[in-house]
Amino acid sequence: GLLAEVLPPPLSPPDEPRVHVRVTDIDLQFGEYRHKEMVGYIAVDAVHDGQPGEYPLLIPIDLEPAISISRERFGEPKKLADLTLTRDGDRVSGTMTRQGVTFAEIEGHVTGKLPVPDPYPARQFWFKFLPAVSGAGFDAGPLLVKMEQVRKPESVEAVDGRLVLR
Repeated sequence: GLLAEVLPPPLSPPDEPRVHVRVTDIDLQFGEYRHKEMVGYIAVDAVHDGQPGEYPLLIPIDLEPAISISRERFGEPKKLADLTLTRDGDRVSGTMTRQGVTFAEIEGHVTGKLPVPDPYPARQFWFKFLPAVSGAGFDAGPLLVKMEQVRKPESVEAVDGRLVLR
């Protein structure tokens, strides 16, 4: 179906494909240093060599210095964007906007707390590539990057909501 159309080879869709969309508000304090950024994530499930993972189509972020190192060194599909994430009582909403177009909207009402899962492994795939100086093709073949991480949820809540993708 549609998921298979957005997956470049050698990635393939799993038997039960899912789409992942989230907006994260990161606010960290390291002594005197404070780090704030908003990060979005739009990904689809993918499989490579029998290993399940996620293929991020786009990682919008509002912190320009974090984009260069992420794209140039690691090949992450990060793009500068405006992001919002708000909560007013049980109402939650988030948006992702790039170049004046709001391409993702999430809104809903929190319906209750869910059990927090133990930390779990997660895998992402993306491609790192170097466009040719001539403007046609690549200077070297695209490299498939596999990133392994452990996700550590701190809280989980059920939301009755809607997602609009443009």
